[in-house]
Amino acid sequence: MKTSSALIVIGLVILMTVGGRASAVDAGNALLGDRDFCRTSSFGSWRFGHLHAGIDLSTGGVTGAPVIAIDSCWVWRVSVRNEGYGKALYLRLSDGKIAVYGHLSGFVPEIEQAVEREQDLRGSYSVDIYNEPYAVTFRKGDTIGFSGGSGWGPPHLHFELRSGMYDHIKISPFPEYIECVDSRPPVIHAVKLIPVGLLSSINGDFVPAEAGNGGAGDTTAADTLRIGGDFGVMVSASDYTGCGRITSPVLYEARVDTDLVWGLNLSKFPFSKRSFVWSVYHFDDRGVKYVRLYNPYRLDFNGFDISRADTGFGGFAPGLHELEIRVADACGNSETRVIPFYYGSFPAFEKVSVRRSGTVAHAEIMVSPPAARAEVWYSMGGSPWTRADLEGEGAESGVESGEATRPGLRRVTFPAGAGAIEVKCSISGSYGFRREGLFRVPAEGWVPERTSGGAVGDAARNAPDSAPLADSEPDLKLRVTDRGVEISAHTALPPSELPVATVFEGMSMAKVPLQPVGSGIFRGYYAPGCAGDAVQARVVFAYGDEKRTELAGAPLVCLERASGAVLLTETFRLRIDVPRDMRPGVLLGYSEGEPVHYDGFTDSLGCLIFEPAGTYFGETAKVCLALREGAMTVKQGVFADRGERASFRARADSSGLVCFETDFLEKIVVLEDRERPQISDFEGRGRRDDGRYIFTARALDAGSGVDPETIRAFVDGEIAIAGYDPDEGLIECRTTKSLREGVHRFTLEVKDRMGNRTSSEYTLTLK
Repeated sequence: MKTSSALIVIGLVILMTVGGRASAVDAGNALLGDRDFCRTSSFGSWRFGHLHAGIDLSTGGVTGAPVIAIDSCWVWRVSVRNEGYGKALYLRLSDGKIAVYGHLSGFVPEIEQAVEREQDLRGSYSVDIYNEPYAVTFRKGDTIGFSGGSGWGPPHLHFELRSGMYDHIKISPFPEYIECVDSRPPVIHAVKLIPVGLLSSINGDFVPAEAGNGGAGDTTAADTLRIGGDFGVMVSASDYTGCGRITSPVLYEARVDTDLVWGLNLSKFPFSKRSFVWSVYHFDDRGVKYVRLYNPYRLDFNGFDISRADTGFGGFAPGLHELEIRVADACGNSETRVIPFYYGSFPAFEKVSVRRSGTVAHAEIMVSPPAARAEVWYSMGGSPWTRADLEGEGAESGVESGEATRPGLRRVTFPAGAGAIEVKCSISGSYGFRREGLFRVPAEGWVPERTSGGAVGDAARNAPDSAPLADSEPDLKLRVTDRGVEISAHTALPPSELPVATVFEGMSMAKVPLQPVGSGIFRGYYAPGCAGDAVQARVVFAYGDEKRTELAGAPLVCLERASGAVLLTETFRLRIDVPRDMRPGVLLGYSEGEPVHYDGFTDSLGCLIFEPAGTYFGETAKVCLALREGAMTVKQGVFADRGERASFRARADSSGLVCFETDFLEKIVVLEDRERPQISDFEGRGRRDDGRYIFTARALDAGSGVDPETIRAFVDGEIAIAGYDPDEGLIECRTTKSLREGVHRFTLEVKDRMGNRTSSEYTLTLK
């Protein structure tokens, strides 16, 4: 290494030895010396809140392995932090790129000494040093520092490439700078197809469907999907490195009949769009990670290596098609799955009603389109199903009703006894696109009973052949999604009519027929006009002459360009201010959940649940939250509810507000933390060669967590330099000058993220 007498900005400019572009070499020799490495994370992979900007190499839990300069370079920046990358070097390579080495345990002596001088000058562990060009240089293959676990995470090396000092395009180091030695292809675990339009459906339903293992040319597979409208694809896949560790593929492609409809290559992305992770990745209810091959939030992916449709893809010719999904790792190993599907249009029920009249039953079915084929089957008292003939030619062209002709109306009459009648109605179009619903007319004389809570009980004893009602009322739910409001109704006992939702929003009203999509399950979608702050739906369930009316609602807000919104619940008042350049039309649903309690916290004030789960703005929005009754205290704050842990977001200020900036809304909880951190395990480690003394302690906080930037260490009243390992809770301190023999007083001060303070003193006798 070549270094000037001054390391910081005033350093002299010294010409470096010009080195050529780094050739593709083995990563073990290129980045780490004298130790086997294992790649544990790939470029562009999932990180909570951002895309991973580099690759991670494990050192097997050991620190101190030499870290190698990948090319001829000069040191642009030296950064030391208790968090983030910890001790990090930023090197300007000969081709102008910036190579970042993070989580080091230390630097070569000249840099280490300059860092300590800057720390002593500032009285702080956290420092940044920027150098003049060529003031400190390395040749390719030189040792620049030593691997460690500073900042966040266990011992490992984080390596990343940037396009320049200020032009922050993140670039994968494979294969130009690091040779791939992996020959194992990725594995595709699951593929989900997502309906992305209000009228889109897969296998007749409006929810995602998992695709089976269709093979190329397999047109008779039982799991061949039927898709109507625009759809997107999500892929769950893993890549296995040469040392058997699991990472993520970098290339994803979706082709329909060999035509590329979506291609995502996570080999580069802009630093400013690293938070697009929320649009690229998705976690389902089971925690399975998927990569989205569609653009649900209509974001600008300029700067990514991506070819795409705006939201999803569709518009294919009716008939059989093949969806080919291909994933590949950074080394070019790939895996492909072929999924056959039929593309077309699903017919829809506009109306279904079944009624009894003496010894016969009448069924009326209104379908769309009118030319859809309809079939009706009936069963009485558990008898075998009997096909009922549609009346006249109206089955195909509509029948007269009064003086008007109503296209798509079907009528059926069939014999009916005294018992319950079950009617199965199905409508179908070309290529097997079909809907089917089960409806039921109770037995004559059927009288429902109710429990004390209003739930429906068993049928009256005078109708022994009538099946009992369910033990609960019909269930109606409204859920806000990125497409609109999903209306979902469930009834254990099939109704005698097709449920139709009457939707109220502001002063407007709309009718939404709910389509049968399963046993007693009916669904439909409503596109809000943003005319109010809530949508309500009323559905009448008919069981013969007996009717049940269910009402459900969903509070929602439409966030438009250069605007904000105030959300109110029983407990909280929430304000969201969105940026001026945010895309318009973000639909956000919210509800108040039960308080969630976590170990280490004093109390829980409640939680807020947002829909769709993980609403993404694309740009940073400001969020402020307060209690509706009374102000919050500075010991209370907002945390993200991430299952087993609460992740700190922001702390209440003296006015009783919690404000934070975010581009992503998840389930948040408001927690109170009045517990102090704990300091233990003080130990003197001895003198260094320069006479400075090293001592360690452990600081842990089970609630909001230790704030690394608040750690203060003093020796005999004078400041000492303190570094912190958040995973181990270990504080390592060094004095700023040598210590003489005798008794010395060591003081540690630590705060958690909610401001709770702990101070401990220790005495140590040096001989």
